[in-house]
Amino acid sequence: MLARSPGTTVGEAFSTLLFVDHLELLNAQVRAITWRIRELLACHPDAALFLKFFRQITGATMLTGR
Repeated sequence: MLARSPGTTVGEAFSTLLFVDHLELLNAQVRAITWRIRELLACHPDAALFLKFFRQITGATMLTGR
């Protein structure tokens, strides 16, 4: 095992915690977007048709008309 200076270890630990915070934020945003897609699909008259043939994200794309 290679020796590391205390400053290097502290810096890497700090960076790791920042990455964890960022991942938690991204996960929260993915959950919010997923919830919104489900909410919009539930209100659309063709939602059952979209979801019968396509996955949720494709159904959301169809809702946008793209």
